[in-house]
Parts: sequence; structure tokens; C-alpha cells
Amino acid sequence: MTWNKHYFIEAVVFALLVLVLCLTWQVAQGMVLTADYVPAIIESYESVEQLDKSVTVGHTASELWGWSTVAAFAVFVGLAAGYYMIRYHMRNKKA
Repeated sequence: MTWNKHYFIEAVVFALLVLVLCLTWQVAQGMVLTADYVPAIIESYESVEQLDKSVTVGHTASELWGWSTVAAFAVFVGLAAGYYMIRYHMRNKKA
């Protein structure tokens, strides 16, 4: 199998486009949810004792950043490789 530079660039652009569209969709959903959110201030102060007991102090979510970066890179490589292989095999069937 020889590498086709045109298909490789096309696969990378396709994978980037899919990831950017997914990220844009998540941002749009967050904006809509934020705009529609109406906090219930009076009811939130009634349950402060329960909230105080359930909050863990000293725990951060920064450990998740490494895994999410690896997962995003794996999805990018998978999309690019899948698209490249589909285009490559479509070309070989025509020839």
C-alpha cells in the first residue's frame, strides 16, 4: 500500500471538521442551557446542610484533562484513518 498525500490531507481535514463540529455543538448546547437556566434562590438555601455534608473537600477534576486529551487524539486518529482507508479502497475498486 502506497501513501496518497491527497487522501491523507483530506482525511485529516475531515477528522478536524468532525471534531470542530462536535465541539461547536457542545458549546451551543451549553449556551442554550445557560440562557434558559433560572436559579431557584429561595429553595437552594433550604438545603445548605445537606449540600455541606455531601461536598468533598480537596478533590480536583484536573486528573481528567489528561484522559480527555488522549481520548480526543484517539478519536481524531481513528476518524482520519477510517476516512483514509475508505477513500483508498474506493479508489482501488474503481481501478
